[in-house]
Amino acid sequence: MALTRNKPAQTRSGNVYVRPVKAGVIIYTGALVALENGFAIPAKTALNLIADGRSDTLVNNSTGANGDKMVPVERNNVFGFEPSGVTAADIGKMSYMVDDETVAADDGAGTRSPAGKIIDFSDDLVWVQL
Repeated sequence: MALTRNKPAQTRSGNVYVRPVKAGVIIYTGALVALENGFAIPAKTALNLIADGRSDTLVNNSTGANGDKMVPVERNNVFGFEPSGVTAADIGKMSYMVDDETVAADDGAGTRSPAGKIIDFSDDLVWVQL
């Protein structure tokens, strides 16, 4: 319905969100977190995952059901991950999830989900905007 009077702005910082963790997983501090059917998991090589951010803490849901534990996920920032086949020529291109600490410059012949834009590269880290 259209406004008929002034309304206070509804805002969020957009940097940290809390996500329900999938059953049977452990998410480590600093891990690249993906969403699988709405539940947080450590990033992995798979299709149809959504890169969600970086874990701010260790969360062990190895014995719990879906959503029994929650993980704070930091987003809207640039994070350093281990590179797999990334070079300086890939700056500005999409990266793809390999695991919870590694991103690649290619989609693994159609087996990997996008992680985020490659912002910078060094010999030991690839900097990805999530």
